[in-house]
Amino acid sequence: LEKASRKQRLSPMWMRARAYCLTASNFGVVMNRKQWTEKGLNNLTATKDLSRVRAVRYGIANESDALLRYKETMASAGHPVEVMNCGIFVDPGKPWLGASPDAIAFDPHEPFPWGTIEVKCPYSLRDAKKEDILCEDFFVKFDENCTPALREDHDHFMQVHGQMGVTHTQWADFIVFGPHFLIVQRIRFCAQKWKNMASALDNFYFNTLLPFHVKKLRH
Repeated sequence: LEKASRKQRLSPMWMRARAYCLTASNFGVVMNRKQWTEKGLNNLTATKDLSRVRAVRYGIANESDALLRYKETMASAGHPVEVMNCGIFVDPGKPWLGASPDAIAFDPHEPFPWGTIEVKCPYSLRDAKKEDILCEDFFVKFDENCTPALREDHDHFMQVHGQMGVTHTQWADFIVFGPHFLIVQRIRFCAQKWKNMASALDNFYFNTLLPFHVKKLRH
């Protein structure tokens, strides 16, 4: 399935596999939302064509540049990573949970060399300079040493941690890219965080999402 869906949004297999699967891109929405209406579930599960959305087009157009800059930056820091395309992964133990990282990384200097990659190219930061990023109020925060950290209460963090949980990897590189800056944070997998997330996701899937799918199929 993963090999057959490596074109992701251009792959019919990728689209079909996502139809009844709860995927990592929605984990944060599910975790942070307390009440669900039929309208909300329709919005969660609907197939949307976002190709005309300016911010989406910008992200897609810049992803390859982001990955190239990432490889160069990591190599200069002593981590000669290899980057590979990937399709959708389904957790063998929980086949109702899936994830489609932007890429898979191989870092020979890691004890567990395989990791996931998630790239964000925020349209709102398209003109930002490297020095401006430190003062921006967005989903990445910086400490006094200018070390970046993705906010753990943000949907992106739950997406990235969910990708690691589904793919059974031990680390992920979270990339934020603009023409004038690059942020890379290596996030380590936390089994307890994933256990808590998976429990909530399982509960949502079987008690809310699956009955919704069954009801729609009957009608």
